[in-house]
Amino acid sequence: MSRRLYASLIIALSVVLFLALNVFSNSALRQARLDLTENGLFTLSDGTKETLGAIEEPVTLRFFYSERLATGFPTISAYGTRVRDMLTEFKSVAGDKLNLEIIDPEPFSPDEDLAASYGIQAVPTQSGETLFFGLAGTNLANGSETIPFFFREREPYLEYDLTEMVHKLTTLVKPKVGLISSLPLQLGPGGVAAAQQGRAEPFLIYRSLDDNFDLVELEGGFDRIDDDIQVLLIAHPGALPAASLYAIDQFVLRGGRAVVFLDPHSEVNAQPGQFGQPDPNAITSSTLDPLMAAWGIEMPLDKVVADANRAQRVIAPGPTRREVFYVVWMSLLAEDVAADDLVTADIEELGLGTAGHIKILDEKTTDVKPLIQTTADAMLIDVAQVQLAPNPQRLLTGYVPGGEKLTLGVRISGAAATAYPDGVPLKETGEADVEAEAESDAAPLPAHVANSADGINVILVADSDLFDDNFWVQKQNFLGQTIAQPVANNSSFVVNAIDNMMGSDALISLRSRTASERPFKVVDDLRRRAETQYLREEEELNAKIASTEARLRDLQRQAPETEGLEGAYNIAALSEQQQAEVERFRRELAESRAALRDVQRNLRKDIDALGNQLRILNIGIVPLMVGLFAVGLFYVRNRRRAQASSRR
Repeated sequence: MSRRLYASLIIALSVVLFLALNVFSNSALRQARLDLTENGLFTLSDGTKETLGAIEEPVTLRFFYSERLATGFPTISAYGTRVRDMLTEFKSVAGDKLNLEIIDPEPFSPDEDLAASYGIQAVPTQSGETLFFGLAGTNLANGSETIPFFFREREPYLEYDLTEMVHKLTTLVKPKVGLISSLPLQLGPGGVAAAQQGRAEPFLIYRSLDDNFDLVELEGGFDRIDDDIQVLLIAHPGALPAASLYAIDQFVLRGGRAVVFLDPHSEVNAQPGQFGQPDPNAITSSTLDPLMAAWGIEMPLDKVVADANRAQRVIAPGPTRREVFYVVWMSLLAEDVAADDLVTADIEELGLGTAGHIKILDEKTTDVKPLIQTTADAMLIDVAQVQLAPNPQRLLTGYVPGGEKLTLGVRISGAAATAYPDGVPLKETGEADVEAEAESDAAPLPAHVANSADGINVILVADSDLFDDNFWVQKQNFLGQTIAQPVANNSSFVVNAIDNMMGSDALISLRSRTASERPFKVVDDLRRRAETQYLREEEELNAKIASTEARLRDLQRQAPETEGLEGAYNIAALSEQQQAEVERFRRELAESRAALRDVQRNLRKDIDALGNQLRILNIGIVPLMVGLFAVGLFYVRNRRRAQASSRR
């Protein structure tokens, strides 16, 4: 057989083998998956699989995607492929319980009308055509859910958004959550004043709660909590009367679950009112005394927690408008939350503001487990320092590490006794509530419970500002819609806590799995150390400059004014000693200002040095190492070849 014929046969057999392998892999390896991405972006979580496996009645998902138009937009095209792949993965796991339709709406077609009927957003392109990129889900009970448009900013949350849609379509009855709060959760920042001006925008956490649960608001003065309330959510309550506190006490002792957010200083409620002045009637602090003592904890209202290691950056007041670390606004990281508790295990970041600290009492019957803590460098600050007009720079320069971790959130369980051993508390008038009830048509209160039968279950956090969008969300406008990009897991934490209390854990790990913004820890640490070191020196120099300028002005005023020039003084008319004093003050002023400029440059010196080191590493050292490795490999191979040739 000639070499040419032999080579042709080899090529032909290789082609046949290649085609056979493709056919075999398409049929036999269809379910095989290999995800090599860092965060497992293409691997469905256990929570998603559990949700898909729990579908009882079929759910239909219609993916409206203008694939032909999307080819002109690379980012949309790439994201569209990922959405379609994940929906296909959902279908493979759910089987016949999930119907998947992928629709490419043509202009003026019934598919385009169908997309519009579901509320799928039509985005106009430069060619005059409209691009669809959304999802509509329906169930057999005429329930529907829609994602109008898959914004690229939500890509890290794609799996959760899809799983949440399926979960809503398969959960026909939302669980009831009792809500007690003085925060403007439904109105957003500005509360009633903003609503009167047409600027009401509910907090995103409230929207998430409303999507997942049937929220039942308990008005002030309630004296009982209905048995159909599965979990009680208390978010910065007002001054509750004794009857309401007793109702909470009895609800928890009877086995009801509670998620509580208290605050020594509410940034939300302390915001200026309609005319820029603080509202004197605003509820800026909250407590649940005497219930907390019965649960084995206390939260002082005169202190807030500061942690320079976790401080957020804010714009400092003053003419410079410089960013500084505000030590009482914290971004807590994964190492600051309990890794062994399902509610916090996957939390990567939490944004808190002017939080209180929880003290665990020595004489307690409950089991109190810390869920959220500061670093060991945290300290306590008088609440008066953050009221009215706080000074972030002064708080940072006066910062003194406390040397121990402070607890911000706890899980309370185990045996507990009532905070009202004598039963129903008396009214302020001295008449018992139960006596007033007997005279009315109201149903009698349930029998008094003195001790918990199976133990209580409460999650309590010493901050309520985590509900505020400003502490965990970045917002931007796209096509007239506000796109919220979470940078912390505040919403996940709140909804996880309630889900966990209800015993529904399927979405918890998935909800927290979404990647939060990764902070530049090394840069932040360098900047924080620099500011702590130099801000105090900067304040001293500014004070010295102000003092020198004042003395210089006083001395200059002793000279007569120059004729015809108001405010201009004839220094030459002063005595030689006074003129020398003026020159000395001027030199001091110039030296102080030069020193101040040096200090301000030093604030960035270490950060700039780190940047230079990284540039040298990336541009010089890494390529050099690769080059040296290649040269070494070339040398070793040549040496082996030479040795092999010499043996022959």
